[in-house]
Amino acid sequence: MRKIIWLVAILLLTGGFGGCSGDEHSADLNKKVRKLVYEHAGSLDPQNENLKYRRKDIVEKELCAIGNTATPGLVALLNEENIHVRFHAITFIGKLADTRAVEPLIVLLKDENYEIRLHVVYILRKLGDKRAVEPLIQAMQNDENEGILASAAYALGGLGDKRAVEPLILALQKTDEYGLVRSSAARALVELGDKRAIEPLIQALLGDQDWGVQKNSAECLGQLGDKRAVEPLMQALQLDKEGSVRDASAAALGKFGDKRAIEPLLQALQSDEKAWVCKAAATALGELGDPQVISTLEESMRNDNDPEVRESCNRAIEKLKAIAATRPGGISPATKPESFTP
Repeated sequence: MRKIIWLVAILLLTGGFGGCSGDEHSADLNKKVRKLVYEHAGSLDPQNENLKYRRKDIVEKELCAIGNTATPGLVALLNEENIHVRFHAITFIGKLADTRAVEPLIVLLKDENYEIRLHVVYILRKLGDKRAVEPLIQAMQNDENEGILASAAYALGGLGDKRAVEPLILALQKTDEYGLVRSSAARALVELGDKRAIEPLIQALLGDQDWGVQKNSAECLGQLGDKRAVEPLMQALQLDKEGSVRDASAAALGKFGDKRAIEPLLQALQSDEKAWVCKAAATALGELGDPQVISTLEESMRNDNDPEVRESCNRAIEKLKAIAATRPGGISPATKPESFTP
């Protein structure tokens, strides 16, 4: 059955059952493509290391020069026993960006080899063809390998199709051992920009047991810019035990322009035990654009032991004073710049 699928795919790619002269030309071209891919994969003579590597760049240029007419020959190689040849054929399909190969690539989402499935997922994202959406959803839900699940989520984000939103939300809420699937689902939901993702991301920020997922959720909420996330991010900044989560929450709060974040950011700047959280808080305060916090930033610039925190405070102060200078009355004497000592 699998060979029948490949035969049909190749016939479609080559224009069906054309005349003999066209078939002969196609056969010659396919032989050339086959030889080039085998050489690029280092499989013409596995014992000859020089042959394996010396012409890779030349071979790649030759294949790319052939252009999309190489696609039928590349598709034919997807059924080879040699995994390296199949892998390289997939690579060149991605380089040629010929969407006629999408259906044969989709078949390989069920290939027994993990590396082949993973490579196909990335190439399907690159090709950007919406025919891959449902098969990628199935791969994200059913593949036995968490790397494939995470990569399929990543690919769905790149395809930009709203059909993936609900499956990605479910993936965000499921448990995977290392949090890779949940983190990839969060990133994909940001790419899709759908507001249905806000509440699940808030739940992940405050409730997930993996700090990496929490951190990614904070970053994603900042990128989506929905103000429902402000108070949960404030809560994470003030209460979370993991510095990386507090850092991401502080950075995200700077993106909303919401004055409610000022007080928790000032507290983080003055009292958080992690220097990188203090830096993120200083930067966020500068982004929020309220010159009234300049005096507190100046105090931290004078007293903080970490030079990078002091530098972040200085940059925030400069930004806020530039904002103050555009307002009626300009900069008051109380907010004139101090000299900065790194």
